[in-house]
Amino acid sequence: MEITLNGYVFDKEIAEYVDKTIWHLAIELECLDSELEGMPVGKERSKNVKRKVEIKKQLYEELKTLENKFAKYLQLQH
Repeated sequence: MEITLNGYVFDKEIAEYVDKTIWHLAIELECLDSELEGMPVGKERSKNVKRKVEIKKQLYEELKTLENKFAKYLQLQH
């Protein structure tokens, strides 16, 4: 089974990985950014910033996985 993701065709495994892992984290990060605007300094703000750092670290680690998962799609064939 193939899935089209932003105009590119991938198998179901890639589409699910992007949707459940990368997209989920990116949306959570965006929500935390929105919540941070106007939030006063304090315990909740610190909790928000800490979670943002955790998500950014997790996304950075996912880069290694992304490279492996997308490798077969990024090879030139004649």
